[in-house]
Amino acid sequence: MSLSDFSDKFRMKKTENFGTLLGVLLLSATLISCQTPAHRNPSSVDVPPDVAPYVQKLYSDKLQAELNKERLQILKRRQSTPHPHKKDSFPQETREEREYKEMNARQDRQLQVVNQSSALAQQRINALRADTPVSVMTSNNESWRVQEQLLEMKSVSEFALRDGQIQRLFKFDRMHAKDYQIQIKNYLISVDDPNEERKNEHFDATVTCDGPFRIKKTFSDKKFVAHQRATFRMYDSKYNGDNLRLIPANSVTSCELKAGPAGAPAQFGVRFVEPANPYLDLHNLVEGCLMPRTDNLSGIEKFFLTDKYASMTCPQAVPAVVNLPEAVDSLKSKAEVLLGQPLPSQFMDLHDPYAPLDFSKAPFFDSIYVSYLVFRADYYGTFMARLLDFHAQRGTKVKILVAGVITLEKDEVLLRKLEARNPNIQLQELKYKVPSGGSLGDRFDRLHRSMHVKLLLTMSKKDPKNNVAFIGGRNIHDGFIFKKPYDYPRPEMVNYVKGDESFVHWRDFEFKVHDKDFTEKVAAHFLTLWDRDYKTMQFRSINVNVPMASQISPSYFNSREPLVRHFMSVPYKDDESLIQFYVEMLDSAKKKIMISTPYFRPPTPIVEALERAAARGVQVTVITRLDLKGDTVDWILSESNKPTVNRLYQQLSIYEYTEPKVILHSKIVLIDDVYSFLGSVNLNKRSFIHDMENGAMIYGAAYNREMTEIYNQYKKDSRLIDDRLKRNYFKALILGVFDTEF
Repeated sequence: MSLSDFSDKFRMKKTENFGTLLGVLLLSATLISCQTPAHRNPSSVDVPPDVAPYVQKLYSDKLQAELNKERLQILKRRQSTPHPHKKDSFPQETREEREYKEMNARQDRQLQVVNQSSALAQQRINALRADTPVSVMTSNNESWRVQEQLLEMKSVSEFALRDGQIQRLFKFDRMHAKDYQIQIKNYLISVDDPNEERKNEHFDATVTCDGPFRIKKTFSDKKFVAHQRATFRMYDSKYNGDNLRLIPANSVTSCELKAGPAGAPAQFGVRFVEPANPYLDLHNLVEGCLMPRTDNLSGIEKFFLTDKYASMTCPQAVPAVVNLPEAVDSLKSKAEVLLGQPLPSQFMDLHDPYAPLDFSKAPFFDSIYVSYLVFRADYYGTFMARLLDFHAQRGTKVKILVAGVITLEKDEVLLRKLEARNPNIQLQELKYKVPSGGSLGDRFDRLHRSMHVKLLLTMSKKDPKNNVAFIGGRNIHDGFIFKKPYDYPRPEMVNYVKGDESFVHWRDFEFKVHDKDFTEKVAAHFLTLWDRDYKTMQFRSINVNVPMASQISPSYFNSREPLVRHFMSVPYKDDESLIQFYVEMLDSAKKKIMISTPYFRPPTPIVEALERAAARGVQVTVITRLDLKGDTVDWILSESNKPTVNRLYQQLSIYEYTEPKVILHSKIVLIDDVYSFLGSVNLNKRSFIHDMENGAMIYGAAYNREMTEIYNQYKKDSRLIDDRLKRNYFKALILGVFDTEF
């Protein structure tokens, strides 16, 4: 049973009375998947129906504890320095101090609740005798976050009425939101006012909704009932910071805003709508991962079954993991999935993303999710936008998540137009928000902290083979598919030849998995970023790990199919757990560690783990790049790898990738001929301290052999570093000042 199928059979309603909840859920049966090792007959584990409510209750209690923890951090930052008092008076607590104490006490009580829920779940689950990991699917639909969307009215043609009718749609995005509002910024006066002669003008505007709503401005906050017309002046945001906000009630599904010059009929408009969502269940998904004891295991097998990390899916077998090592594989494989057939052999040679294509065999997808650091408006990005637009026009719901800090103006125009003209496309540019009471360091972090999760997911409820997950290190960028830049005639495209951006070829890696359950779990991970708290950047994990009393079967790792687990990291929200993940992973190696990374400047605990591995006789090989010309701030990045190389080159085998004008960008860890960790994680401090990352653990000897062949190809284009590297001490000083940014 797939995750989406499961949700249709198992709906959970929150109730204050846990006993009542159990009674209701005793009527439902939960089918629980587990791995079927080789030499066993295929089977599934039937878990009593009362197990899922224990998992859900434990998850809900842990989520509340995480939210309390975030609130405590906010209050701690807000605590002001006490005012001076007279010597003979008693110091008075500030409001922030009182709130902090109250929240601290509340959190203590909540942690006791978590312990009680954990004990109850443990007691019930200990009765199970499964000797493989068991995945229990349930849900959580609590409203817990603050969400604020931004509507910027900049384009006259985009927002102009046609025959009096609104053309521009804006999609509500408020899953799990307890507090939701839309900030509206109008630039339709200043956009056509180069000499700033219309500063004093305003629009007359109206808003109606099909349910209760509020119109909030800097000095007013008015309530309206369903279908009541709100009238107000709407100023240009360049000239007047009126802070206009629309706050619809939860019951609202549609609103309309119309505006035009004072005293004239409306000329512009936008309709706010609730978009259809075929995967609402994935927004609410909770996976209980029941893990057998691993006392009988050691090494990488024991680590693979770790239950320490919150944002990690339960182990599962997949039919195959398909590698995409060559540059053009990235685009061609995605295109084949989206078109239902291979690209014509000469298509890419035309360098025209709008060249004729046959869409007649394109499969229907319910949803497509896209997440990349870079979605460039070059050949690759324009071509992908064309394919996404085609599917959205057919009814596919598309979500695109990109990093705001590295998006070019042409990229934003491409993606914003794509979203504006298609009601089935939603776009988020994820930018780090400075936390309430944040320090100067937090404000600096806003300039560079990034969303580095890289994946593309296609999902179909009716056709399992059309559920595909692409994961790896590549971006949507010409540098990942072409060796040289091309001079595009279209002015809207990023042109590296004409200097829009520097160009270098990145040799990187991706893989794809055709599997419905795995793709939907990764999609649920993606949605935790999409559904983050607007103000605090808080996100929820999709899983809760619960140990079982039984031991893991000795034959579990004999599976003929690869075993996989997807992992996500938001270091400033998960206590930098990715550092501990890497330390434990490296500490588990017995024979061999092989690493490929463009940047080799990891946090000290990881450097020490590499040293420990070498000291106990593990053969450790690292391939990295020293000359990073063409990369962002390449003048400093080319210095950044040298300190770690100089510390470790006599203990490890460290190779410099030397292919001319190519940066090796693959992020690969291979351990003991059976384990692979692949994804977006660079071995630099940014990935472990600042950036959102994702990756997959893959266990399987046959798959690891394929990866070793790819790794050895890298090695052929590399040289062993056998001497200390010379340092530039001016650059070293800069690296010391901005230590964690590199």
